[in-house]
Amino acid sequence: MRAILPQTGTVDDSRAFVHLHTVQRLTSKKAVLNAIEVVGCCNQISKGLVQKINRLLPEAKVVTISQIVDTQIKTNRMMSQLSLVFLVLILLAGGAGIANYMFANV
Repeated sequence: MRAILPQTGTVDDSRAFVHLHTVQRLTSKKAVLNAIEVVGCCNQISKGLVQKINRLLPEAKVVTISQIVDTQIKTNRMMSQLSLVFLVLILLAGGAGIANYMFANV
């Protein structure tokens, strides 16, 4: 064991991150791996994560679940646009409040 990570309140608190060869040795099972799931942000995927994994594991078939990736990209765009709308509303409300205060003191 190298380290114990601090609690974060997420599902990762109950996970063990172990090297594949260590797990195979401890369970006495060899070559029974049929899938590795890698969760990557859409930015990482667009920066060539799939190609890097293909180079690292040439015998493996690396695929992305395009529907999940597309949904994540759309969600990120929507949140970005929603943040801009909130920023504009906050600036307008703040500006109106300051203008009201200034006119009240004239």
